Amino acid sequence: MKRFFVILLPILMIACFLPVSINTSPPTPTTENPCAFVEGRKTLEDISKQLLDKLTSAGLPVESARAEAYGENCIAEDGSIVRFAARETDFYVTLTAANLTDDSSLGSLLEQTLAVIDQFPADQTPGTNPGYVGITFKAGQQEQNLWFMQTQINDLRTQGLKGAELYRALKGKP
Repeated sequence: MKRFFVILLPILMIACFLPVSINTSPPTPTTENPCAFVEGRKTLEDISKQLLDKLTSAGLPVESARAEAYGENCIAEDGSIVRFAARETDFYVTLTAANLTDDSSLGSLLEQTLAVIDQFPADQTPGTNPGYVGITFKAGQQEQNLWFMQTQINDLRTQGLKGAELYRALKGKP
C-alpha cells in the first residue's frame, strides 16, 4: 500500500503545477432571436377546408366551419412574430336549424357534426392537447351556442348519451 502512495504522490504533485486554460472570451451569439411568448391563434386553412368539405358532404346545413390552432406566438423585441407554438386545435361550426326548441333535431345535427370532427384526431392536428369545439345553431335571427372540450364530449358519449340527451347535457339543461 505504501508503494502505491509513493508512486501516486509525485504524479499528483506534478498535476498541481500544470497550466490551466480558462476561456475568458464572450459567448458566441446564437442565431435564435430572444422573444416573449404571448397567447395566440392561427387559422388552419387546409384543415378548415377539409372540415367544411366533409360537413357539406355529410349533408349538414353548414353555414361556416373553421379550425384554429391555439397556442403562443413568440414575439421579438420589434413586435414581429418569430414563431408560433400550437397547444391544441379548436373547431368552430355554424349550422342552420329549423328551430332552436327541437332538442331532438339539434341533437341529431350535433352528433353528425361530431362524427365529422372525429375524423380530425388530436394526434393528427397541431398541438399536443385535445382542443375545444364551438357549435352555433342558427334559426333566423336566433342563435344557440355550445362550447365544450373534446374530452368532455368524449366522456358524455362514453356514458352513452346521444341525440337530444347529449345536446341537453352540453347545453346544461335537464
